Amino acid sequence: PGVPASPGIGATAADFPAEFQSGVDPLGGHLADDQQPVRQNTVWALEAVASAYPAAVCSTIPALSSRLADTHKPVRHGAAATLCVIAKESPAELSSTVDQLCDRFADQSDSVREYASLTLRRIAPAYPDPIFDVIDELQNSLTDTHPPVREHLTRLFGSLAADSPNTMSQFTDSLGTQLSDD
Repeated sequence: PGVPASPGIGATAADFPAEFQSGVDPLGGHLADDQQPVRQNTVWALEAVASAYPAAVCSTIPALSSRLADTHKPVRHGAAATLCVIAKESPAELSSTVDQLCDRFADQSDSVREYASLTLRRIAPAYPDPIFDVIDELQNSLTDTHPPVREHLTRLFGSLAADSPNTMSQFTDSLGTQLSDD
């Protein structure tokens, strides 16, 4: 029963992103589908389009953000990966997702936490205000068990400290401890 979990439309979108660019909004509507394979194929397709045309998928950011809390890891992973791709070119577009990305630090999946931390790192230099709002949560995540998460957060703090040294001085001890870890 249901749609098989396969790259399907995601693989097709990777091969022909231009053809999918104009159909992003209807495609994004499938993120709310009841069937996990449909949501999974949808995030794969949106990630493929975002890799070629990041601005084309900005309209799906609210739906992608809601999938960060999906009950299925491949969907959470795909949503986080797609948001990360968007953040590389359009970080300001993701400023409203900071809280949802921070919530992913409780995720059991290393890859979901890693994409969340990299996305936040990409948002911070262009749009630091929402990052400062969650600075305590980010500081607590410096002890994450997955080294890339710690690396991205350390670099995020470094970029914020370079831009706002007085504001960041309270976090110097945490960063020093982090830098001495693996």
